[in-house]
Amino acid sequence: MGLLRTWRLALRIARRDALRAKGRSILVIAMIALPIIGVTAIDISFRSSQLTTEERTDRAMGAAAASLRLAGVPVHQDPENSQRYQLVDEDAVDEYYDSAADPLGEEAARGAAAITPSGAELIVEGHWYGAEVTTATGITEVEIREADLAHPVAGGKTTLLEGRAPRDANEVAASSAFLKTAGLSVGDTLSFAASDGGFTVTGSYELPSSLYTEQVTVLPDAGLIAEVAAEPDAEPERYSADYLVHSDAPFTWEMVLAANEQGWLVDSRAVRSDPPPRDQVPYDDGSWASPDDGMGVVMITVLALVILEICLLAGPAFAVGARRSRRMLGLMGANGADRRHVRAVMLSSGIVLGLAAAVVGIVLGLVAMLLAQEWLETSAGERFGALTIKPVELLAICVLGVGTGLLAALLPAITASRAPILESLTGRRGVRRVSRVLPVVGAVLFVLGAACALAGALTVNDSFLVAGGVIVAQLGLVATTPALVGVFGRVGGFLPLSGRLALRDAVRNRARTAPAVAAVLAAVSGAVAVATVVASTDLQQETTYDPTAPMGVVVIHSATAGSLPAAREAALRELPVSERAEVGRVVPGEQVCDLWQVSEACPELVVQLPEAAVCDWDTYYERLMAAREENPDLTIQSFEPACYSDFSPTPLWLPIAVAGPEYLDVLAADDPDAAAALERGEAVVYDELTIHGDGTVRFDLVASDHVDAEHEEALALPATLGSPSPYGGRPGEVLISAAAVEAAGYQVADHALVLATERQPADAEMQALRAALDVLPGDIYVYVEEGHTSDAEIVLLVLGLFAMVVTLGAAGIATGLAQADSEADLATLSAVGAPPRVRRTLSGLQCGVIALMGVILGALSGVVPGTAIVLSEFRTEHEHWQNSLDRTPETEPQLFLELPWETILQLVVVVPLVAAVVAALMTRSTPGVARRGE
Repeated sequence: MGLLRTWRLALRIARRDALRAKGRSILVIAMIALPIIGVTAIDISFRSSQLTTEERTDRAMGAAAASLRLAGVPVHQDPENSQRYQLVDEDAVDEYYDSAADPLGEEAARGAAAITPSGAELIVEGHWYGAEVTTATGITEVEIREADLAHPVAGGKTTLLEGRAPRDANEVAASSAFLKTAGLSVGDTLSFAASDGGFTVTGSYELPSSLYTEQVTVLPDAGLIAEVAAEPDAEPERYSADYLVHSDAPFTWEMVLAANEQGWLVDSRAVRSDPPPRDQVPYDDGSWASPDDGMGVVMITVLALVILEICLLAGPAFAVGARRSRRMLGLMGANGADRRHVRAVMLSSGIVLGLAAAVVGIVLGLVAMLLAQEWLETSAGERFGALTIKPVELLAICVLGVGTGLLAALLPAITASRAPILESLTGRRGVRRVSRVLPVVGAVLFVLGAACALAGALTVNDSFLVAGGVIVAQLGLVATTPALVGVFGRVGGFLPLSGRLALRDAVRNRARTAPAVAAVLAAVSGAVAVATVVASTDLQQETTYDPTAPMGVVVIHSATAGSLPAAREAALRELPVSERAEVGRVVPGEQVCDLWQVSEACPELVVQLPEAAVCDWDTYYERLMAAREENPDLTIQSFEPACYSDFSPTPLWLPIAVAGPEYLDVLAADDPDAAAALERGEAVVYDELTIHGDGTVRFDLVASDHVDAEHEEALALPATLGSPSPYGGRPGEVLISAAAVEAAGYQVADHALVLATERQPADAEMQALRAALDVLPGDIYVYVEEGHTSDAEIVLLVLGLFAMVVTLGAAGIATGLAQADSEADLATLSAVGAPPRVRRTLSGLQCGVIALMGVILGALSGVVPGTAIVLSEFRTEHEHWQNSLDRTPETEPQLFLELPWETILQLVVVVPLVAAVVAALMTRSTPGVARRGE
């Protein structure tokens, strides 16, 4: 018989056998199709999210030929990304910032017209970031865009969702993200702090490449940006403009280079479609090629483990199928078929079922992607492009499904082909001896893999060596699983009848039991490894967390002094306040200005550092490096204390705070000396270096926030060194009393309200407080100390549920196959008088035994990779600390290794119990009538 005829006949037999055993076939198809569904959905989603050049260009500039933005000085730019550029003269940084300050000026407009093709139309879009606008509950910040959305060029950058584009100067369209945040809808009216008139919202739109951008669009004739820019405190860096070039003529790369010389950045449609050679790009510095981050190796590793898991789960189904078809295979042998024909029939089963699973998986994967597309786009904050399906990649996925089916059927095919013909015809199973070589090889691989993983973590710090060692160790454990199942069988003598029968059946049918146990082992091992990393990381974060204030303390501060009284009333009304303290700031001038607005009219009081506390930053690095050559363990604190920065958090965003002893009481700072100093009108400092030789802290008056601004000594107060608070933070940097400020002839303005609460404020209470504060003028910030918050419990729960699902699936599959395989034995039990509950108990214990063996071995093996990963991360952190300039003994990384005992206990105890109960409940207590000779 020729090869082609052999395989055609084998495929026909396999198809017939798959249709006859529909339950088993559906089970195998489902197991193989599940990962195919995921891979297909990921592939189509990824390809659809990769925009074409035309799609990216349309989103960036609509239908324009190019988009211009003023840089002000000559630049070299990336041809495909105008946001990546370099100044031709690196010393022209100041000129660059100054020249880019007025992008919509007449000079900029003339410059843009000069570099565009003749006959081209320029459409100007202005942008202002962070303008204050009213909402349904208060005030927020939003980006203002001046553009005509009805214009075919400018409007192509947005997608209108509801309503229409603005037509009059008092109309505005808003992004859906802003309307959701502001609590507004089409037809409502909003107003800007810089404008007297109101604006009617006529439409809602979205930016396809930035769904969460909060933006409003007005017509250029509205002049809204000009009004915002004319505000006294307007910041020029919030101002930008794009000049869209509407022209049929392309904006070539030569024109882009000429525009760069004139100080313009150009995003050209023609250049994007046909980038110039690298030798024509001055910006090209050889950094275009991104380094290989090893993601390919990671993806291959994950794919290999997924295929291994599928084979372990589907293999027993093929093995039982071969056993149920052994009479047919025996008849084939009796009629002249040799071993290769029997293997062909079994492998054809893998091909048929793998192909069916691939087709089903690809179709369901496409459906799953379409159903999840909206969620995926919302999560990514960006719309996909056109639906993109790569036939070659889907064909590769189909080959993956067929190959997985072949691999799963390979071992059962070899086993079935070696079965004697007489044994197959009579239905006898014979004696199956377990290989003595395979467990030894598996144990050696496990030891070598574990050693490689630990060596990669502790010595060479190689993540690939760690991953490779983990995979080798897992494969070694899989190879030793049949022998380990036999070891578990020795405890059967201590179990009752049903337990002995279940354990004996598992040990005698290791070809069915071992793959299921190995599948559970692999899943649980991975879950325990990841759980170990998560638990260790959470312990590290909890231990190293620096609280800003005691638990439940609420801090409300504002740059605008006049808003604090109303904020105090709202806080006392909404929160369970037990104690409160008001903190002020020093106002040296005649008028009370907003915080950080330092000028001649609004001077600022700053701390005058002693000479020993001033760091020479120009020579600091060279001196430290020279000193570390002699003493590599030298720290900044011991070498140059003045250059050491203490990053301990404080509740106040204020270097000099005006407070009384009640402030220390609210923070539970047990510091009688500091409280007494404030009572006496002195100062409390938390950095010993700020105290001068005469025991005072001195303050200078400055009238500019420039680094080289002139300082004038204005005040000196006796200083007391404060003690760290019990919660670990500092109450502030420098505290002085209101009496001392007033004695110096200065004013005290409200700055912050610090509240101690009877209990941790609820979310509803904090939401009510923020809603009340939103309507107040100025920027008001609220902070509540909640302590260390972590998602580790959720992650560990998800990992436990994942391992439970895989365990229940694998154990359930093995139990179902065991029932199908031992129906005659169950019938015999019923015939000799076994009560109906024995059948349920036996089924439950069969499932529970498989689950218990898998989770125990998986939990023990999962500790190895988890520990290796934690050690590797610790070694990396320690190397970074050793090479850092600002290392101190306090910042030296510590090893935090925490085993997830709750997750392990859940897996070892709860999962087998659940598996046993579910299997028992789903088993019929009364068997069907069957002849013993079957």
